[in-house]
This record gives sequence, structure tokens and C-alpha cells, in this order.
Amino acid sequence: MTKQRDKIALCPAEIDFGLIKENRIERETIILGIQNVSKSSIRVSILFPEMRWLLVEQNWPVNQPVPPGLEVNAVISIDPNHFDFAAFPFQLGDLRIKVDDGIVSFPLQATSSRPILEIEKSLNFGKVSDSNNIIKKKLKITNRGNERGFFEIIKNPENEAVQFSSYSGFVEPKNEIHLTAKMIADCRKEINEEIKINLGDRTERVKITGAVISRKLRLNTEILQLGDFVASAQGRETVFLENPTPDSIQWISKIPFEADGVEIGPFESANEIIQIIPSSGTLLPGEKCQLTVKVESKKKLEKFTELIFKVVFGVVGKAFSESSTVGLFVTANLFPLKLKISSPAKNVKQSSKITKIYFGEAVLGSSPNVILDFENKTGIEINLQSTKTAHFKVSPKNLIIGPDETKKVTFTMDPSQIGNLSSRFDFLVVVGKTSKVVEKAKFLLEGHVKAKKADLHKTEEKIKKKETLAALKPP
Repeated sequence: MTKQRDKIALCPAEIDFGLIKENRIERETIILGIQNVSKSSIRVSILFPEMRWLLVEQNWPVNQPVPPGLEVNAVISIDPNHFDFAAFPFQLGDLRIKVDDGIVSFPLQATSSRPILEIEKSLNFGKVSDSNNIIKKKLKITNRGNERGFFEIIKNPENEAVQFSSYSGFVEPKNEIHLTAKMIADCRKEINEEIKINLGDRTERVKITGAVISRKLRLNTEILQLGDFVASAQGRETVFLENPTPDSIQWISKIPFEADGVEIGPFESANEIIQIIPSSGTLLPGEKCQLTVKVESKKKLEKFTELIFKVVFGVVGKAFSESSTVGLFVTANLFPLKLKISSPAKNVKQSSKITKIYFGEAVLGSSPNVILDFENKTGIEINLQSTKTAHFKVSPKNLIIGPDETKKVTFTMDPSQIGNLSSRFDFLVVVGKTSKVVEKAKFLLEGHVKAKKADLHKTEEKIKKKETLAALKPP
């Protein structure tokens, strides 16, 4: 009610009963003047006090307006018979004055000869990580009195989480001290304690709170499935590593050779086929980073292999224990590539490296073809993509073959010239989510093309005509 307060002025400006000492009050009665300092008449009245020891006698009619500049008086008294000297100075309150429709409060003041010790009601360490550091906080004790006061922290054997720099001492008048509260952030724990402190003739309670959280990283998943792929292919997925602690963390990843549930098949070590990118780094409080988990096998396999890896993320300089690390299980299914190409035709010859198709002799304009069976024995779907070649065609150019499925591919000689034709051709084998070529099915296509008989006769006539014309020309 700032506007209402601006309408009046008190005389004296402070309602001060002076020194209260040994059941004596220096000024038991105060003549309080209330002046209207506004530019218009106002209605002023003192509200009935809630304290029994405070007596108020208003010397003007309650409902009579007070003109501008006029001062009215009231008598404010303390009744010693009802005043609790033992509880002073913590009982003094406010004198409430009603100005028009608003209420303005003025503090009642007095000075004690005794020490007046005040202490903060709570001490919060906040959230800290288990770094083995000593965490310190300050607890303030203030003396507003005119004599030095004695304080004492009552020790409790059950409250051992927090220690103080001093458990007792004096606070000089009109002064303050700061006690240092110390806590060792050695392990994960919740702090919710209450201590008692004697402040002269009374006891106060201080609530101490805080939490020591594990300096441990967090992953957005515990299991990462890379799916199915073949040897020489690549499986990769992303995960997010987070630092949920209030401190920066320098982290590193490890792939233990031996761990419960780990399966690495015929490989000598997990590091041979799995890679974490990046494998180490620093995370600020609350920060996340994206990691790529990549599995790639360069070894050819004879049979299906199920892979299970465990990747462990921990804090640099801290022991890699179960309680201080976070683990990620990575699973993948590795299949040996088995693509069988066959044909009953005698002009198809196969070896381990290449398939040869000989189309024989054909006249220009004809389109001899050979049909081959492509059978997928891999166990997962494969994708075949053909390369370009001259004089020959393949249909279909691209095809997807499911597990245990056979599809027919037609190779056709489509010559545009006569003579011997030879061309190399590849089917690119692509497996999985990536577009990486894991293998090439190689082909050598050959054939001989000759002209048609009619075309041959026309050609001979042209040659004879040229020879005749050449003979008729004069030498």
C-alpha cells in the first residue's frame, strides 16, 4: 500500500520503545502524531492490535475526515503486566493504521540489552557428484543485540554426513560469523538431516539437505540391434551418451574381451570387428553426444554367426566397476554370402572366379540368349545391380532375391557389328541397409557375328563394281 503510506507521516518517525532490560521498559508510552500530508481529506484510524500487551488510545473520532496538513494524536503504550520479557525481542509486531480503504503497517521497535542471535533456517548443498571432493557451504549466525551471544551446535552421532568448522563460540554485538559446513562427496547418498543449535536461551533447528549422485554416464538404450548383414558388409547404428551429473566428465569406451553373454564367433577379439566412433571425449554437465557403433567383418565365414558384444562407458581415472559404468549390448547376425549361379546349357562354363557364356556364331540382327538361375542361399535378402556392357544385354538389370529364392536372368547377345565379340560384365551384390558392394559376380560374354547371305552378296557386287571402274580409268 505504497500510495496510502504516502498520505501520512508519523511523528516520531519510528515507534521505538527504547531499551528493554530486566523487566523494565525505557519508554512505556509514546505519543504518536499522524499527519495528513496529502492534498485532500482522508479517513485515518488505528486498528485494534492483536497483542494483549499493546494499548492504543485514539484521540480523534474514527469517522471524522482529517483535512490536509492536520495532525491527530494517539497514545501507544506497553502494558508490563502482559508483556513477555523472556520472549523479547521476538514478540514485537506491527502497528496497523487504516488510511481510507487501505492498511499501512509500521514496525514496533525496541532495543534489548541481551544478545539477539539469529541463524539461517536451512542449509542446502545441492546436487554434487561422487568425486571424493570436500564440499563446503557457509552457515551464517547474526547477533542483533547489544551483548555478545553464545551459540552451541548439539552433536548428534547419527548426523555424521556433515561436519562444522566450529561447534560453539561467541558472536559479537551487531556482528555476524560464518560457520563452514563440510561434506565429503565420496559415494552416492541423500542428505536430509536436522541439527539443533542453542542460541542463548533458546534452541533453533536447521534443516540440512543435499544429494551426492554417482558420476555415471547415461545411454538412451541398453541394447543396440544392428540386424543382419554378410561378411565384408557393414552394420552401423547411432546411440546417444549423456552426462546427467553437475560436473564435466572425461569418458572413455572399452570393449571387454570376456563378459557375460558375449559371443564373438570365430574372431579372435571383439576389437577386430566392432568400432565406437568417437571412442572417448569430454561431456559438459547435461550434455549429450552422438556415437556411431560400427560392426564390419573382413573375414569370410562358412556358416551363420550370431554376434553379441558389450561396450562399457566409464569415467577416465575411475575404476571400471559395475556401479560406475554404463553398458551397451550390441547384437548382429553375420551370414556367409552364398549366391549360386547355374545353367544346364553347355555353353556356360563356371569357375570360382568367373562365369563364361559363349553364344556361338550368329548373324547380324539375330539375338541369341542364355538363361541362368540365380539362387540365394545366404539366408537374408540380397540385391543385384548390373553394370553396363557393349553388344550384350541382361534382363532384369537389377533384382532382389529373397532367402532360399531362385530368379532367372536372361543374357542376350545384341550385336551391332560383325566379327568376334567379347565383353566383361559384373553383377554387384549389395546386402543390408548400406549401399556398400560386398562382392562382384563376374561374367565373360563371348560370341561371333557374321553378316547375312543377302548382305554378303550385295557386298561382293559392290567390290566387283569398284574393281571394274578402277580398270576403266586411263593410266
